[in-house]
Amino acid sequence: MERPAARCIARLSQGVADKIDTPQQMVPVFSKALQSMQSTVVTSANLTLRLAAGIIPRQVWRVVPLINKLTIGYLGRDIQVYLGDLEKDQGQSVLVELTLPPRQACRFRIARPRWCTMCRRYA
Repeated sequence: MERPAARCIARLSQGVADKIDTPQQMVPVFSKALQSMQSTVVTSANLTLRLAAGIIPRQVWRVVPLINKLTIGYLGRDIQVYLGDLEKDQGQSVLVELTLPPRQACRFRIARPRWCTMCRRYA
């Protein structure tokens, strides 16, 4: 039997819902979850981008490891996206859809990452 409530809670919390039909499936499922927790190097990671004037964020998608639409938080010209836990051997790729104002042909910055003081690297 499918558990839509469990899947909904997992999706909203950036988590995982597993269906365990038999007791024999418990060890492999929990082993996989434990292995994932042990390989976590950053918990509750956020991506923050400072947008140039006139740039409008439309949508943000995580495309690796799983395609998932992410929620955008707004603070002035900054957008913040919750990425969740980052694992040692599995990266994440994010696609940011933006609306740009019309301009003359030239090079200009549309966004830049904000400095992450906790990890001392660009977020």
